Order: sequence, then structure tokens, then C-alpha cells
Amino acid sequence: GAILDLDNTASQTSVETAFLIEIDHLTDEEQMDALTAELNSVAREVALAVGDWQPMLGRLNEIIEELPKRKNPVSQAEVDSCVAFLKWVAAHNFTLMGYRRYDVKAVEGDHEILPQPESSLGLMKNSIKDEGQRLGSMPASARHAALSSDLLILTKSNAKSRVHRPAYVDYIGIKRFDAEGRTIGERRFLGLFTSTAYDASPRMIPLLRRKIATVVELAGFLPNSHAAKTLYNILEQYPRDELLQIPPAELYTISIGILRLGERQRTRLFIRRDAFCRFFSCLIYVPRETYNTELRERMQAVLMEMLNGSTSEFNVQISESALARIHVVVHTRSSCTTDYDVREIERRLVLAARRWPDEL
Repeated sequence: GAILDLDNTASQTSVETAFLIEIDHLTDEEQMDALTAELNSVAREVALAVGDWQPMLGRLNEIIEELPKRKNPVSQAEVDSCVAFLKWVAAHNFTLMGYRRYDVKAVEGDHEILPQPESSLGLMKNSIKDEGQRLGSMPASARHAALSSDLLILTKSNAKSRVHRPAYVDYIGIKRFDAEGRTIGERRFLGLFTSTAYDASPRMIPLLRRKIATVVELAGFLPNSHAAKTLYNILEQYPRDELLQIPPAELYTISIGILRLGERQRTRLFIRRDAFCRFFSCLIYVPRETYNTELRERMQAVLMEMLNGSTSEFNVQISESALARIHVVVHTRSSCTTDYDVREIERRLVLAARRWPDEL
């Protein structure tokens, strides 16, 4: 082969990127073999995701075309909102990495989610041995999410991506229903939302626009009132991944709780448990003047202990407000705790925040 210059494209068959990675000197053959295997594995995943990008986009566009024509157990407004969101997803706002179709079948007084391996594209080709799962073995919230009439399931998988950027993989599920409105399957896409999904105002994103409108309607504040403007501000600044995944009723409860907290100098905790029991999303508000890294680490340790966490990640927002916001996502082990007491965890966080002068 030869390296062609930029002007010479006539005989060029592929575009390749060469890069050099320098690492600490390795002498152990086992370590070198493991590194080689890992690099090859990552390269295979990148090749799968890139190679199947167009077919995956094709599947997404098929769903966008088909959704308005089929019989759905939800309102036309919800179908329109879902279609608009999927069009927005397809318009370079989501990096598609994997796709697979799943069937839901009734078996022995239970339901089973059965993967269709032959439908797999992208990274899903790597997990061909994925077996069916009985809904009876899942938490009640997961069973509800799988069988409810909601058209979309938006959540995170419990694995970090090795393609694009090392973030937890996003999961978009579009359900299929029979003539009676029962869930009979799901078409699932894996990938990552792009930077535009995080930078744009939530009122510019179809699904979020509808969710925010629902919360504002539930609150019943007078338009342009101080309370209404404060609520809009809370929703605009809400962690974006959370805003995408949280059900409107839960978003209403938490956002009203934040609004009532106002500028009061106290520690407050709001928790949302992922329907599939993979993680807990924890919003902690603390007086800005008491916030520091040591405090965040102590609070993170409390959440990890009380929620039976395996790993956690955090994001801190410090603004002109009298309160700092710490967003901690606690990823759980295979079976996460269902009997947690938010007020007891909050009490432990308050103790963790106490300083020597407070005790004095």
C-alpha cells in the first residue's frame, strides 16, 4: 500500500487514521497480551458501530415512518411528540452504536423478553448470546416500564461505552403493541446523546418540551408569575440526562421540592431510582459557603454505603444561588436495594456536612 496525498482521491479505497500512543514501559508478557487483546477489542467495537451506522439509521427512520400509521394505546399528541423526538434523535443528536429487536411473550403466568439475535446491528452483534429474561425476576418498576402503554423507554445501560467517549451508554426503546394495546415487543437502540442534546434549551427538544409543559400545567402557577419563572429556571437547569429519563409526575414532585427549598440555607436530598434498578440519581442541595471537595467526597461515601453502590460519578453546579447542587449517580450491584429511606439518608448527609464550629 501507499499513503496518497489529499488531492489524489481517484484510486483511494479507504481513509485511515494513524496515531501513536505512548504508555509506560511493559515487560510482562501477560500484560502486553492483555493490552493487545483490549486494543483489538475496542477497534472491533468501533468498526461495528461505524460499519452499521447507516443500517441503524435506516431502522430508526422505518420506526419514524411506521409509528403514526399503526394503532397505539396512547393519545395522538403523545405519538406526535414521540415521532418528533425520534426525528430529532436521527438528526445527528444521538450517536447510534447498537440496535436489536425484542419480542415480549406471555409464558406460564409471566412475561418473557426474548431478544432476536438476527436483528442485531452495531455493538449488539457482540452480545449474540443475550438470553431471554422473565419479567417476574425483575423489580416491580421494571415490569411496569416494560408492560406500560408508554411508547418510549429512555434510560442508561450499566456499561460504559468504549466508543466515542467513556460515558454510560444511553438506551432508547420503542415499544410495539398488539390490537388490544398490549406490549408485544421493543426495538432498542444503544448509543450516546451528542453535545447538542446537552447544550440546547430543553424547550427546543420535542420530548422535553412536552414534559416541561406537563410539569408547569400540574404546578398551576399564574403565567409570568415569580413562581412560574422560578420553576422554568429549575427545569432549564435540571441535569439533562435526568430530564430525558425521569417520568413527568416524578419530575413535578422533585422540581416543586426544589422550588420550596428556595434559598434556605439547609441540606436537602432528592432521589430517583432507575426503573430497571441499575442506578440511583441523587440531587443534593447544600449551602454554597459550606461546599468543598472534602464535603462532596463524604456525601458520596454516605450515598455509596446506604444505596449499596458499586461505583458513582458526580457533577457540581455552583451559581449565584445561596445553594450548591451536587448531582451524584450511584451505580448499583446486580440487585439494588429497594427499601431505602430518603429522610434517613438525608439525615446522614446533614451529619456529614457538620463542621467543627457547628458542633461547638
